[in-house]
Amino acid sequence: DEQALVIFAGLHSPPLLANREFINKNRILVLDPWAAAGPITRYPSKENWIFRLSIDDTKAGYVIAGRAVEEGFKKPYLLLEDTGWGRSNEKTMTTALEQLDVEPAGIEWFNWNLGEQAARIKLRKIINAGADVIFLAANAPEGKTFAKAMVSLPQAQRLPIRSHWGITGGDFPSVINADMRRHLDLKFIQTRFSFVSTPDDEFGRQVFARAKQLYPSLIKTENDIKAPTGFIHAYDLTRVLIAAIDQAGLTGDILQDRKRLRAVLENLHTPVRGLVKTYVRPFRPFDDRHADAHEALSVEDFVMARYGKDGEIILDK
Repeated sequence: DEQALVIFAGLHSPPLLANREFINKNRILVLDPWAAAGPITRYPSKENWIFRLSIDDTKAGYVIAGRAVEEGFKKPYLLLEDTGWGRSNEKTMTTALEQLDVEPAGIEWFNWNLGEQAARIKLRKIINAGADVIFLAANAPEGKTFAKAMVSLPQAQRLPIRSHWGITGGDFPSVINADMRRHLDLKFIQTRFSFVSTPDDEFGRQVFARAKQLYPSLIKTENDIKAPTGFIHAYDLTRVLIAAIDQAGLTGDILQDRKRLRAVLENLHTPVRGLVKTYVRPFRPFDDRHADAHEALSVEDFVMARYGKDGEIILDK
């Protein structure tokens, strides 16, 4: 669309990784509120056109590994989808474990659309390796398959799972229902805001009330916002975008407006109140010495979470 000012990306990293060079060479302004692979925002040029307000896999593995070691786990096994996103997690998780002086029990790869029997075979391999926890990087379809396979095993063989948030991007909690989840020790990474876990946040209450007003047939309770990080990050990123537009102004020349807006996003003057936090100059000019320049969130904004009995996401304290 020759008149499009900006594109919001989605859940999956591989499309952004595959098209990163095209995006930047063609000066397409892309805002990423979800996809987490580390290289997405690290294009080797000062004129970088992708900005992220989401979890960043150069940090996520440190949080997942660090919290698991704090829980007392000593022999994690990495179970990762065989994509750029999975490879990104392998690098970060293994580095994090090395810094924690923990040796992974092994690494297992899987492809999309694997069946439950294939998942069970992989889980038995992990169990036989002596692992005491699984670090999982999977999206909802494969996450459901591994969860079903784990529940099908004898109770004594079931391992705790500490997962990336890919499993939360679909209907995981309705398929892996509360009864099944009673037989799973499952936690996953999230960012530090939840309509459920932070009910005293006045700004959050106002945002939720507005969402109910706009979508009365879809949103009645906090649990009706499925995959809440997608909602939360897109909301915050849109507020940052509006502030940048206010600062840059729009001329009507779309190529000029894209260029001006990209520059202002790197030099935003006004703090922006969001759900996760207040953003004070969330982005800066990118270069190799400032790899996080196009990352609005940091490791302090990440926590682990679990599903409640009604499928709601509850953040760890």
